[in-house]
Amino acid sequence: MKADQGFIDLPVGRHPVDRKRMSTSSRRGKEAMTHWRVCERYGEVTLLQLNIETGRTHQIRVHLNAIGHPVVGDSVYGGTKRVHTIGNPVLRSALNGLKRQALHAAHLCFNHPITGT
Repeated sequence: MKADQGFIDLPVGRHPVDRKRMSTSSRRGKEAMTHWRVCERYGEVTLLQLNIETGRTHQIRVHLNAIGHPVVGDSVYGGTKRVHTIGNPVLRSALNGLKRQALHAAHLCFNHPITGT
């Protein structure tokens, strides 16, 4: 990520060809908004804080892939294909050892749809 923070405002809907995936190029995509901020940079890999205003299926993964920065280890949305391009051999080896996405929630918050709390 070149900038230190940003905002992704792209609709998310079913992929036009692969029905198991979501995409920002769907004809019936719904509004989806993701705010991101860089927490730390590790060469070619960046730790981000993400806040979503909407809760679309796979929203974070789809949005980051759409801007060319897929989640590390995400085999569905392209995050495993670029690990071999990482220059630092120690970091590349560690990321190759991941058997899952490097996507974790520190906090989950939402307003209750009935009470608003």
